[in-house]
Amino acid sequence: MDHAVNNPNGKIWLLWSKDITGNIHKNGEQHITGEFKHSDLNESFMVSFIYAKCKEHIRRPLWDRLLHFANRDIPWCTIGDFNVITNIEEKTGGMPYNMNKSIEFISAIEACGLIDLGYTGVPFTWCNQRAAQARVWKRLDRAMVNDKWLEVMPQTTVEHLSFVGSDHTPLLLEIIRKSDRHIKYFKFLHCWVDNDSFLETVQNCWDKEAKGNPMWKLHQKMKRLTFTLSNWSKREYGDIYAKVKEFEETIRKTEEELLTNHTDALRQKLHFINAKYIRYLKLEESILKQKTQLQWFKEGDANTKYFHALMRGRRRRLFLHKICSDNDIWIQGDDQIAQAACDYFEEMFTGQNCRIDDRIFQHLPPLVTQEQNEKLQAVPTMEELRQVVFAMNPNSAPGPDGIGGKFYQVCWNIIKDNLLAAVQSFFCGNSMPKYMSHACLVLIPKIEQPNRFKDLRPISLSNFSNKIISKILSLRLADVIPLLISDNQSGFVRGRNITETIMLAQEITHGIKKPKLGDNVVIKLDMTKAYDRVSWSFICLVLRRFGFGEVFIDMIWRIMSNNWYSVIINGHRHGFFHSTRGLK
Repeated sequence: MDHAVNNPNGKIWLLWSKDITGNIHKNGEQHITGEFKHSDLNESFMVSFIYAKCKEHIRRPLWDRLLHFANRDIPWCTIGDFNVITNIEEKTGGMPYNMNKSIEFISAIEACGLIDLGYTGVPFTWCNQRAAQARVWKRLDRAMVNDKWLEVMPQTTVEHLSFVGSDHTPLLLEIIRKSDRHIKYFKFLHCWVDNDSFLETVQNCWDKEAKGNPMWKLHQKMKRLTFTLSNWSKREYGDIYAKVKEFEETIRKTEEELLTNHTDALRQKLHFINAKYIRYLKLEESILKQKTQLQWFKEGDANTKYFHALMRGRRRRLFLHKICSDNDIWIQGDDQIAQAACDYFEEMFTGQNCRIDDRIFQHLPPLVTQEQNEKLQAVPTMEELRQVVFAMNPNSAPGPDGIGGKFYQVCWNIIKDNLLAAVQSFFCGNSMPKYMSHACLVLIPKIEQPNRFKDLRPISLSNFSNKIISKILSLRLADVIPLLISDNQSGFVRGRNITETIMLAQEITHGIKKPKLGDNVVIKLDMTKAYDRVSWSFICLVLRRFGFGEVFIDMIWRIMSNNWYSVIINGHRHGFFHSTRGLK
């Protein structure tokens, strides 16, 4: 280390190498705050190193000082021992915690606009090191950053290291450089549909001949259209984010020029630039709304800074810096994590061949009639297809082809004939090819700080063309399901309400507490990852026993058994594997 500084009471020491230049702004009893610049980073950043006092009233000047720094437009990180927690889950052992002690700290965090970076490793950073019954753990140490920090350094992680020679665990803050390997996947942008030349561009591209079976024709036309729309967008809009910044700078310079040269020509120029600027702001807003998946914003609620913050927060939440394997080995690096993820989920979706005892189906009566079977397996009409397409959510996340429901609804009159032919081809016995049945798995955290793959929920993003066929089958099946499923099953059946079962369970648990009823026991049975592990053969046997026709069972088999997956890790797709069990 080439530089060092400490605070007046000697409880905070900073040491840094010659790769970093630093300027200390404030050196106080509870913090050292400075502005730093690393040789590998283009922008300066500010860091407040914290060692807060134990008593609440003595910490107040620290919160006031942090509020003072919060107004600066610079990436800012606060890290250290704050000597207070933010929720009751950050403490275990000892007396119950009074959250009133944390109100001032929580208020300061919100006022400063700070975001907790989370952590990997052990959940607590301090231990009183007493005997087992008197031992207390708390998360007193943390790192928090402002929105500007996440904008410049989005891939910042914190690791709680092991307790060694101290009652506190060290914090390791790591800033990961952005990877140069950036694959840009096609994604249909909703703002395109408002352009006057959009439908004409789609029509001209779609009218070009494609040869092959109906599903291949649809795929070829869609694939060709993605290239056409990408090039069209570059010509029509360019880089929208860059254009917004360019117009902002031009407006600033023009306004400055107007102060000294107040002419009609300059005023007209400013009006013209403002009009273009507003247009691109609306485009940016539309893209950000689409990326953040916000469904509840009204038209005209423009706050692009808020959308940017939401998008960065979402990316940070989904970012995997490291993961712990089932063998308790930490895995780091995108490629290594991706390989581990593909192995984990491929194993989860791979079933073992096992003989199913037919005797368990003896009490399932054949309830589906011939008339119902004919309706289930009928080839869809144009009207049925139209109703299904327009009933689906146009804003749902697209599958690997990047084309969501918005395109299908807006361009319905252009694509409907090819789409109907592809759907009817499936109902006539043809299987969906891999390019239609391929889906991406997005890993959503189940808990605040996921450390293992079991802490992540795999959400399947299927192509919209695939979802149309599934939707037709599910809507038809929904008319029959109430006849097959007993009234005791109150969830997952249209027209039934699971709250009835919840209320019944509460009444039962309340009733068995009565001493006069004698001894009682309640057993809760649950299947771990039931949807991911269900056997396809078992489903077909159940359907057959209930009286479903072989044509319909074959459709269900073809849509279940032809699933191919890739796993999205930190924005990139990895792997391509086939499942042998489970439902999407």
